[in-house]
Amino acid sequence: MNSATLLIRRNTCSIFGRCSSSTLPDRCRTLEALRVQRTTVRSRATIKEESTSTANVVLIGAGWWSQGWHLPHLHRNERVKISAIVDSAPHPKSNLNPHLEPLSTLAEKYDCPIYHSVTDLLQDPIGQDMDGAIVCTPHSTHFGIGKELINEGKRRYELALTNNDEMAYRPINILMEKPMTTNVKEAKQLHDLLIDRARAVEKEEKPFVDNTGIGGGIGCFLVNHSANYRPQARAAHALIQSGKLGTIRHVSAFFASPLSWIFEDPSNTGWNEPDDSGEMLGNGFAWGQSSHLLAWIYHVTSEEHLVPSRVYCAMTHSETTGADV
Repeated sequence: MNSATLLIRRNTCSIFGRCSSSTLPDRCRTLEALRVQRTTVRSRATIKEESTSTANVVLIGAGWWSQGWHLPHLHRNERVKISAIVDSAPHPKSNLNPHLEPLSTLAEKYDCPIYHSVTDLLQDPIGQDMDGAIVCTPHSTHFGIGKELINEGKRRYELALTNNDEMAYRPINILMEKPMTTNVKEAKQLHDLLIDRARAVEKEEKPFVDNTGIGGGIGCFLVNHSANYRPQARAAHALIQSGKLGTIRHVSAFFASPLSWIFEDPSNTGWNEPDDSGEMLGNGFAWGQSSHLLAWIYHVTSEEHLVPSRVYCAMTHSETTGADV
């Protein structure tokens, strides 16, 4: 078979799945390939210590998704310590969950300190000691927060390199909720910052490179498209990579979500209206849901198999909110 059409159907379910090196997105693989590989002989005791260690994870954004999903799951994970919660509002509000708890209650419930900005967090020893951060804030804030975290990773790496102290090197791992950013320019800037850091590390004579990290002091940067790590996605990816389907020339995809109660409600401005930057083109289903579908398609088909020659979009808009639906 010389060509193939890939028919894709997805439902609304999204389960936060585990990922391993075998299921990393292709962009992560590209970054990982730029690392300088080092062979480290580790004792069995060291390996055992690493396998039972606890990760210090900071949650940035304490809205409805964090309180209903991320915090409970992190709290139940025996290998995770919620080391801090960051939110600019003392009491987050959301129409999607009118019963959100204030930060003071969350601090007591999860036994962790509260910060009101990422800058404040990073100036404190707790921020400098974190292993990972989950970014679950309004879409338009992702770029600024992501940049701060990546630069903190850079600072850590360069400090360890300057002091010639590999043991002091602690990478940051970032899980960012979708969409990665709200405009292409910002997404490319984050991507280029990661690539530039990886290339800079590659040129070092004796870089400190963590076995699971990328980009020297950055760690692993993932956007939370959890369906990419399901067995079905891995099987589809492997099938296309095998070449048994031939060349992928057309993708037909369908994604339905019963979320009109969000996109038709004028009070849900964060979901339905562009931000104040002037660079965000619309808001609605594309940002909130279609981003999952597009990420799944690119992950399954891989960059080398699906390169758009032109892009266009046709959509309808809610008469009530103006959101794309």
